[in-house]
Amino acid sequence: MKFADPYIWGISAIRTILSRQEYLGHTVLRKSVSTNFKLHKRKTTDEDEQYVFYNTHEPIISQELWDSVQKRKKRVNRAVARGTHTNRLSGYLYCADCGRRMTLQTHYSKKDGSVQYSYRCGGYASRVNSCTSHTISADNVEALILSAVKRFSRFVLNDEKAFALELQSLWKDKQEERPKHNQSELKRCQKRYDELSTLIRGLYENLISGLLPERQYKQLMKQYDDEQAELEMKMEAMKKELSEEKDSTMDIQHFISLIRKYKNPTE
Repeated sequence: MKFADPYIWGISAIRTILSRQEYLGHTVLRKSVSTNFKLHKRKTTDEDEQYVFYNTHEPIISQELWDSVQKRKKRVNRAVARGTHTNRLSGYLYCADCGRRMTLQTHYSKKDGSVQYSYRCGGYASRVNSCTSHTISADNVEALILSAVKRFSRFVLNDEKAFALELQSLWKDKQEERPKHNQSELKRCQKRYDELSTLIRGLYENLISGLLPERQYKQLMKQYDDEQAELEMKMEAMKKELSEEKDSTMDIQHFISLIRKYKNPTE
């Protein structure tokens, strides 16, 4: 993962720094061992497997400071394991500035210990870009959504006929736009498929005439054949989608009936 600022350290890097005995003036060897020489895979060793040589160079921190930091590290308890808490808005919120997904944050009330949720920009949290810290509580997001739903309900129920006509127009425009894109993509795939068929015929002719070695023929033949198989699957999926789009309709009255049913939502 690349960070926007190469001088920003992540949490794991800071934990590693705070655990290094080299700052005490010691040399630690065998921190990791090879598990697969050919694949260059290594694993981290336990402390009892490492070799520590004391006072090999001048320390930059005192033993007292080191001991104090290690005690503080042990006292820091993670609230919950990752994935323990979920929220119904998770995965639906995105940062308005950088476009990255907002990540769920868990907090505990100092008054009663209840769980509270908020969302923070994922780009800022992972430092992959220079976005700032956008944070909003889940309760505030739900309040904003509820307010928007109520406003929309009032708009629809104020003039159902006008809303139905407008929605039908938007649906029609969208339905006309998507097939055009799919048809254009389908033509492009078909053109490439035909080009590959021509190339395959040329390969066979060059093989028979002795202009192309058999090894290269097999290699190129497999490459073209795999690409054709991928194009066939893609074209079949697009044809199916085009067929479904022709038959698809939107039940506006059913949508309006749902608005009537939930015209005064409370949550």
